[in-house]
Amino acid sequence: MSTSLRSFANRLQKGRVLFIAVSGFSPGFAPADGSLAPGPFGASLDAMSSLLDEIGSLETEISSSRTERSAMAKAVRSLTTRVLGYVKANAAWKLEFPRMKELGDRVRNVRASSRRAKMAAAAGGASPVRERAGRGAGNGSFAEMASSFKSLVALVNGLAGFSPPDVAISAASLTALAGQFDALNGQVGTAESALDAAKQARKAAFYEEGTGLAAKFAAIKQSVKGQYGQNSTEYAQVSGMRW
Repeated sequence: MSTSLRSFANRLQKGRVLFIAVSGFSPGFAPADGSLAPGPFGASLDAMSSLLDEIGSLETEISSSRTERSAMAKAVRSLTTRVLGYVKANAAWKLEFPRMKELGDRVRNVRASSRRAKMAAAAGGASPVRERAGRGAGNGSFAEMASSFKSLVALVNGLAGFSPPDVAISAASLTALAGQFDALNGQVGTAESALDAAKQARKAAFYEEGTGLAAKFAAIKQSVKGQYGQNSTEYAQVSGMRW
């Protein structure tokens, strides 16, 4: 079963063609199952169409938000590096720096290479080389990044005399960015949850046993055969229609 929007749209169009056919029958099509009658059946097709539109809109929104989030994450990492450099250069914040560095490394997803750290220690205790670790693209990974950045900004706000000449790393700018990044990550998660729910509803609307469009498609054809007869012109119009 294909799950692309185009595939579902094609299935829906086949339902529309069947709907048009049975709506024009005279005497009118009157199946025993009222949900198969032209009125209710047409309404269900309209609901499916709206659902497909919703899914398309959500996918577009999520794609756009993910792109925006990736760009913001890049800015957050860059600003984090600049903040750490500014704090490290001021001896007055020597005690606060280690915790800020730890949070900054989490934001940037940097970790010490264990192999290189051991080699450095064996060579005389030099600082271990640090390298970028792989970060997943899931919401949890971005949420962890946003949380670490928010904690880092909280420490920045607690630094006495923190007033960098570059407004981009000012406490106010960083606080605003932390809020925006956290909100954007939540927005993506909410939209993805809505998309998952809509896809489940779509699956049920098209393929639920007994009530989905696939079942109705077959049931309507069978009802036309029962009402008008196997050799009727009405049945001839729908018998060749394929799901």
